[in-house]
Amino acid sequence: MSQASLEYIFVQRVLCDAAIKFDSNISFEYAEGKTANAKSVISILASGVKCGDEITLIADGSDEEEALKTVSEKFKEALKD
Repeated sequence: MSQASLEYIFVQRVLCDAAIKFDSNISFEYAEGKTANAKSVISILASGVKCGDEITLIADGSDEEEALKTVSEKFKEALKD
């Protein structure tokens, strides 16, 4: 497995790990309105989103504001590494 593949999997895991800590439903929209569950590594992998693709995080629930803030921050930090 290439270094790029390992880094890609790490970033996806960071997104999932951050999302599962919240009660809200957290997903992301990509590629012309398709959505994926941000709490599921399988859903994230199945989305086929690659580095450079644009996604929009979506949260719905009692802690949605905190969830969006935290998940997006963790995701951005992982992309910097």
